[in-house]
Amino acid sequence: MIKRHLAPLFGVAALTLSTSAYPGAAQQAPARAQPNIVLNNQLQSCLAIRVSPSEKARNLVLIPATLHVARPVGECGCKSAVINYRVSFEHPNASPLMFEGRLNTIDRIGKDDSIYLVATSDQTIVGDLPVKRVTVSCKSAE
Repeated sequence: MIKRHLAPLFGVAALTLSTSAYPGAAQQAPARAQPNIVLNNQLQSCLAIRVSPSEKARNLVLIPATLHVARPVGECGCKSAVINYRVSFEHPNASPLMFEGRLNTIDRIGKDDSIYLVATSDQTIVGDLPVKRVTVSCKSAE
């Protein structure tokens, strides 16, 4: 299943997110996406996201996810339809390792998309360290 998704991984739409709790619905997106991964969705009034345990494919570490963009992220304060995601790996004896990626939300409004977050393109960097946190936010100014 991962192989058919490898081609788009290197484009802007390298994120796969899914959710059953949509913004504006009676229930909010869960604070924790799974028991071991803390989900920090800073754009929850515009989009919902659910992440699953990480997977390894060749040299990549991927996080399967689902995304529902309910409204343009500009309504949540973003200056671009491109948003950031940050993945943190917990290291028992050092600071967390953090990796960032981007996701284009344009043309996704009102859609449910299954995607993969590329956590790192070299799994030897993180080895078997667990993913601790996934943060979704507006793209930072460059």
